[in-house]
Formats: sequence, structure tokens, C-alpha cells
Amino acid sequence: MSSIILNFAESTPCTFNYHGKIKFGVQTKDIFVWITRGINPKNKENPFQTICSPIQDPQDKKELVAGTTKDELESMGLHGFSLEMAKQWVDNIKLK
Repeated sequence: MSSIILNFAESTPCTFNYHGKIKFGVQTKDIFVWITRGINPKNKENPFQTICSPIQDPQDKKELVAGTTKDELESMGLHGFSLEMAKQWVDNIKLK
């Protein structure tokens, strides 16, 4: 397993198509990363973990803009954790 450091302040939030489903990710200068969530059953107190997975050539990538509403994000096809992350991003993180 390898690690990278992501500078979210200098990245661009995007949606992309992953096997027919719209997901949330970020484009950095060097890499595109899908941000998702998994469950670690060994951690009983906090079983959810955030996973950043590099994606090569994301399909149908679209940049998100500040002020995008939850309804607009849903109409793009986002739901669940991807919708939560995208909404937090457009509401709370300065977009380029």
C-alpha cells in the first residue's frame, strides 16, 4: 500500500462516471482521486473509513462550481456519500 499527500485547497472537485454511477472525486495537479467510504468491521467504535482511490482517465468528468445546490447535485446523479461529500465541498471549501 502506498500513500500520497493531497492538497485539497489546490484541487478541483468533480463528478465522474464509475461503472454507470456518478461519483465524487477531486482533480489535483498530478492525479484524479475518487473519495469514497468503506466499512472496517474491526473498528467497532467508528466502523466507517474514508478511502481516496486514484482513478486513471475518469469518464465524463465534470467540475463542480461554488453555489451548486443539493438539488442540482442530485440531478447530476449523485447520491449517498458522494452527494454528502460534494455538498460539503461546494458549501465549505473555497473553489478555484
